[in-house]
Amino acid sequence: MSACNEMDRLLNTLRMRVPGSTDAGIQLELFNTIDEFCRRTNAWRWVTDVNLTQGQLTYPIFPPPSTALVRMLAVMQNGRPIPPAGDASSGPVISQRGRFPGDTLFPDGDAAFDPDRVVTEGAVMRYAIYYPTYVTIDIPPSSDAVQYPLQMALAITLAGSSLECDCGDWGLEPWMFDRFFEDWLDGCQGRMFSQVAKPYTNVAAANYHLRRFRQAMAFAKQEARRGFTYSTPSWRFPQGSFINRRKAVLR
Repeated sequence: MSACNEMDRLLNTLRMRVPGSTDAGIQLELFNTIDEFCRRTNAWRWVTDVNLTQGQLTYPIFPPPSTALVRMLAVMQNGRPIPPAGDASSGPVISQRGRFPGDTLFPDGDAAFDPDRVVTEGAVMRYAIYYPTYVTIDIPPSSDAVQYPLQMALAITLAGSSLECDCGDWGLEPWMFDRFFEDWLDGCQGRMFSQVAKPYTNVAAANYHLRRFRQAMAFAKQEARRGFTYSTPSWRFPQGSFINRRKAVLR
C-alpha cells in the first residue's frame, strides 16, 4: 500500500481505520468532509483581479479548476476597500452626489430624465454576489475607474466535478494536507462511523471524531481570520502591578 501523493496517504489511512469500506464510499465522505470544512472555515482562499469595463455592472469570476466559490471575503480597488452592498456600516445605499446631463433638463430647470443616465461623480461603489460565478457592482465604472482592477479575495471549496476525477487529484494545495490532515481524518471517520448497518458502524467513535472535527473547524476559522498568525493575547497585567507587588513582599 504505497502513497504516491498526499491524497493517497489520506485515503490509505482511512482504508486502515475504516475496514470494510469501499473506495467509492471513502472518497464520497472525504469530499463531503473537505467541502464542509472549507465552507465553514474560509481556510482555502484565493485572490484574483477583475478588470472593469466602462458602463458594465456584472463581471464573471473564474476560480481555479475543480473549485467553487463559497463567499467573497474582501474587495479592493487601487488600495481602497470596496464595501459590500449590504454593509450598513458604510452608510446609506445612496451616498453619492450626482448631476443631470444638460440634455435631460427643460428650460425651466425641471428634469425629464431616465434614471440610468444620471452621471455620478465621486460615488461609493458597492459589490454583491447575486450569482455564484458573477460579481455585480452598483455603479457603472467611469473612464477613470476602469484603470484599476478589482482585487478580490475569495473563499473557495471543492467543486462537485472533483468526484468525476479518477486520479484522485482534487486540486487541493499541498499546504492544506500538512495543516488539516488530522482534521479531515476525524471528519471523514466520524461521518463513516455514523452510517447505519455497516461493518464499521460505531456510534461512540462517530461522536468522538465528529466532536474533534467540529473543534478543529472552529479553531481553523479563527486562524484563517487572523491570516494563520499567532494572535496577541487579549489580556494583560495592569501596568506596574508586578513591581508594586514585589516591593510589598520585600517590605
